[in-house]
Amino acid sequence: MLCAQRFTAFDLAEGKEAWWVNGIAYETCSTPVVAQDTLLITAAGMQGEASNMTPPPDFDEAVRKFGHAGDAAIAYDDIPGDILFTDRHTSGGQGNMTLKFAFGLFGGIKKGDKISRQQWDAICRTLTSARAGPSGRTVVMSVRTGGKQDVTASQIRWQETAGVPEVPSPLVWQGRVYLIRSGGILVCRDLETGKLIYEERTGSPGGYFASPILVDGRIYLASDRGTVTVVKAGDSFQVLARNELREPVLASPAVSGNTLYVRSSRSLWAFAEKSQ
Repeated sequence: MLCAQRFTAFDLAEGKEAWWVNGIAYETCSTPVVAQDTLLITAAGMQGEASNMTPPPDFDEAVRKFGHAGDAAIAYDDIPGDILFTDRHTSGGQGNMTLKFAFGLFGGIKKGDKISRQQWDAICRTLTSARAGPSGRTVVMSVRTGGKQDVTASQIRWQETAGVPEVPSPLVWQGRVYLIRSGGILVCRDLETGKLIYEERTGSPGGYFASPILVDGRIYLASDRGTVTVVKAGDSFQVLARNELREPVLASPAVSGNTLYVRSSRSLWAFAEKSQ
């Protein structure tokens, strides 16, 4: 079970904690994946992937951009409403946070307020901490199952902080781990070592909430723009097809027999070869 800042395994018979590993983010959305005796865990921070967040400008730069030369304070109302602190790369901007909203949420600044240099610097430090501190931690982690109590030092095989999706679970196949990030970025790592094999743009942007699935050596990736991209599994990145459903897809596709099922926001799609 993914808990705040750690993964915990429970004894089924007694319901007690059996073992756990630390180093997980505060909030996690993905489901861990089991590969033999290995558990693959991905967890992003409270604002998603760390790369989603853009640190605000320092006070002097902010005065040049939002205020007037020589100003001793910046008017909250003068901060443009379209500058983002968090960009989740979703098709409709869902989950994004403007810099203006961030100053209100993290700094208590409201309409009509003037922000002094001291206040600006303090809020910037808070936002930087949100990006680089424990609340913004992102990790993909390979854990050997088993052990007793805290096994952080003994059971973690490898962990990386780059290329970590916020919602989709990992896909494991033939010694490789595949991770799809919002923006349409596919990451492939070696299962045993965590070594990066490739990190490539699929050419299908948007938010990714559905987990990737694999059928006959092909990886299916569904975006919130309604694009289902098919990528060849293996160490060489190759896009095989793009299929436009034109309806947002948030749920992971499923396979039964020779039929691929995709649930979009308004429809349930079933794809199969036509019988002769």
